[in-house]
Amino acid sequence: MRQVLLFLAAPAVLALMKPPTNPLLDDAKQLLGNVGKLAQKKAATAIEDLAALPEKTKKDAQSARLKRASQSRQKAPSQLTEEQISKYEALGLTYEDGAWKRSTKRHEAYNEENDISIYARTAEPDVYDVERWQDDAAAEFEDEFIVDQYMPRRKRRFVPKQEMEEVEVSEDLTRLGFRNENGKWSRTAPRTGARTVVIEGSRGRTLEVKATTETDLHAISRLEYILTWSQLETPQNVWDASLRIARDPSFVFVWAAATARLGLLFSTQYGLDDFFSPEQLSLDASPEILVAGSIFALAAYVRKAHWSGSSGPLTVGALERSIADGWFTGFSRAPDTPQGRKENGLPYALVASFLTLLAAAPRVEILHHYLQNRLEADIASSMPLFIVEDQTLCALTVSALAIVGCGGIAGAMEYFSLNWARPPPTFSDEKNAIADALETDALSARTLEARADKCDAQRDGPAVKKCYDQAAQRALDEGEAFERVADAWLMNFHDTSTADVEVDDRARETKSYPAVFAAFVSGASAAGAYAAGGLAAPLALHAAGSVVDAVIPTPADVLKPKKASFDVDAVKGPAAAP
Repeated sequence: MRQVLLFLAAPAVLALMKPPTNPLLDDAKQLLGNVGKLAQKKAATAIEDLAALPEKTKKDAQSARLKRASQSRQKAPSQLTEEQISKYEALGLTYEDGAWKRSTKRHEAYNEENDISIYARTAEPDVYDVERWQDDAAAEFEDEFIVDQYMPRRKRRFVPKQEMEEVEVSEDLTRLGFRNENGKWSRTAPRTGARTVVIEGSRGRTLEVKATTETDLHAISRLEYILTWSQLETPQNVWDASLRIARDPSFVFVWAAATARLGLLFSTQYGLDDFFSPEQLSLDASPEILVAGSIFALAAYVRKAHWSGSSGPLTVGALERSIADGWFTGFSRAPDTPQGRKENGLPYALVASFLTLLAAAPRVEILHHYLQNRLEADIASSMPLFIVEDQTLCALTVSALAIVGCGGIAGAMEYFSLNWARPPPTFSDEKNAIADALETDALSARTLEARADKCDAQRDGPAVKKCYDQAAQRALDEGEAFERVADAWLMNFHDTSTADVEVDDRARETKSYPAVFAAFVSGASAAGAYAAGGLAAPLALHAAGSVVDAVIPTPADVLKPKKASFDVDAVKGPAAAP
């Protein structure tokens, strides 16, 4: 029972033991705490100031030392002249505390008439001093012009220059609206009349075309470009690069030594005495040699006519023509273009033909003095017995087969060289180029028209639809304009029209036939001359062929110019013309 009473009385006893709370006592405690914190902060600040005091003292001492050094370098007014003192005062400086300082007083040169209410500034320049300085400068630089008064900026009315150099009044200037009246140029509205344009083709053919719209003029320019492009040679190949060795001036000596060495090699091994013997090189004007010479000259002319307008064959005279090109162009262009060779004239043709004749000597020695004799021996050994019994028939058969074999060798070499040679231009090239352009225009017009039909104004927008329609219509108009001009060219010079012209790939393939045939005939006729008259006969034939190449012109060189005219507006009709 006693324990229960103690347990119940414990909370009351603890409550009586707690001291009573006093608000004033709490405020006093808080005040004492704040005062302590403030004193602690002040003490920390004082400590920091004491720590920074040596640095500040050091800076002040350094500033004072620099100030004393600056003052020591400055001179007192007693050490200066009156002129120097006046300059210092004019700059607004006064001598105070042992140093020259900026003055806060107004300079005495300022007066009531020249008052700017700005202190410590120099006086305005004296007019008399400025004029005197200008006089001194003018005396020092008499050729210089001193501008003392500038013109104020202002807008000036443009005045055209009246005196102009004489300018030729061309059709282009007149069409653009420029007029020259009484020595003054003026511009009016551009002329809308027809303009005459001359299209120059190959082989002296020209077509005068009258057109008004820009579309027709663009079609004319395009046709002329296509015609020019069709007559150009194909891009250069590896053989053209190898022929550039003729640009070296010393190569002619290498060529001469190699040609002589090649001829002596075969002539020494297979009859040097026969090659240089007077009896062997004697030439008789027999009927067989005359016939062979005529055929050889005709074949040389056919070969020249076939390769006219191009760089020529690779088998005959290609390197020799490059050497001649180097001589006539200062070794800058070798091989030269066909037009450049034509401009060099007859001297170039004679030099190239002479070099080709010299190079023909080892070729004749190899083909006829070596290969032809070997062919005759091989053919004679393989003849049947009934032919061998008749000596005349056997000799004729063996000679005929050897002649055909030599011609076949020459034709085969020409045929294989055509893989790298650039064929000459023909009339079919122009028609093929025009046909290609017409097919391209038709394809472009169909593509743009299909694209315009697929375009939806609601889906793609009206602006996009309008652009597609304009592009399709423009392609159609340009194609029709080119077709009109191309049809006039084909009708006047090719006896066909744009409706009938087609791309003829066979024309490119058949270009090799005349060249191969001419090479076969040349080799066969030279072999026949060798069989009839010995080694001197084919050399004489090659000399005759060189004369033909140098002197006799080809049909392409003597063609008469052919001209024609065409009016585009007349074909379009008055409704279509602007």
